[in-house]
Amino acid sequence: MRLTSLFLRTEMIFWRELSQIEDIGEAIIIRTPQNPTWNWGNLLVLESPPKLADISKWLQIIDEKLLIEPRTTYRLISWQGGPADETVLQQFREVGLTSTLGQILTLQTLQRPQYLNPNVVVKELSGDDPLWEEVLAINIEAFSPDFPNYAVFATQNIEEHRMMIAKGLGRWFVAMIDGDAAGTLGIYPGEEVYRYQEVAVREKYRRRGVASTMIFEAARRALDERLHFTQVMVADGEKEAIRVYQALGFKTNSTSYAVGGRKVSTA
Repeated sequence: MRLTSLFLRTEMIFWRELSQIEDIGEAIIIRTPQNPTWNWGNLLVLESPPKLADISKWLQIIDEKLLIEPRTTYRLISWQGGPADETVLQQFREVGLTSTLGQILTLQTLQRPQYLNPNVVVKELSGDDPLWEEVLAINIEAFSPDFPNYAVFATQNIEEHRMMIAKGLGRWFVAMIDGDAAGTLGIYPGEEVYRYQEVAVREKYRRRGVASTMIFEAARRALDERLHFTQVMVADGEKEAIRVYQALGFKTNSTSYAVGGRKVSTA
């Protein structure tokens, strides 16, 4: 199956390195046994928007191929090719899967942020840097309010990022203020693209230009490294984050489509 979606192409950067990929023709099955709580590492990806007649088939494949791991309880289906029909989404809702959309932004011309925080020092991490502990702590603080059991996922997720950085497969940055880790992000090259990951700022440092300064510096270094690569940022409806990205020169490119929900045990 050929991926044409910019979003899914950038997800493949991580799937190729971390996951098992099974191509079944009109779909691919992604499994990540070492991180069974990673929703976007254990899912079904369709070549085109799902059809009503195929819903039961896709759900059966998820049950048989993904939910055999007891800790994988989230059913996730993503696709390329545009939105699904409302009748399809309604059928998914009836079995507990709700629709989610993501904004895929690409960098056009990098703009210096209006407020470049002069107190921020952007440090690049090696694979064995002790600051990875701070990366994990910042991610848990930033994202755990929105996701149950996030710390379990994040512990393995950040370790996988650390291993990818140690292999030279990407770059990871921490924004330091007076010796304190204030924010963090990763950026990874793929096929003519860069993908940003886990942009996060500690609550006490928010609205102080930390994210803008950190992203600006990471984008500038990426442009120095591979000028012609498309830099890709994914925003899940976070209006404040999108405004930050847009002010730096990112523009909406496309939309990602998915349905997901936890499998309710009948036991």
